[in-house]
Amino acid sequence: MIKKMLIITFVGFLTSCATLTHGGKNVRVTTNVEVVRNCEFIANVKASSGWEEGTGEDQVEIKMQNITAKLGGNVLFVSSNNGATFWVTRGSGEAYKC
Repeated sequence: MIKKMLIITFVGFLTSCATLTHGGKNVRVTTNVEVVRNCEFIANVKASSGWEEGTGEDQVEIKMQNITAKLGGNVLFVSSNNGATFWVTRGSGEAYKC
């Protein structure tokens, strides 16, 4: 019974990870301010990822890419990725149209 519960929990964990949308796949991620210097600023972007979604900077970055795409942007400038605590990872950035 315990083995079955562990397998179900693990499968649930795998299926709950953030995935890039079609638009999110087209968003370039950068930490270099020179890349966005001549681009149009759209909005500030924030995201977090909890333990049930899989913590990690990659999960937060994927969410921010998807948000940037929804806003009409094609470049995400990551200004802060606070790293993971035991329960949550947070990040922030800026969406640009270049």
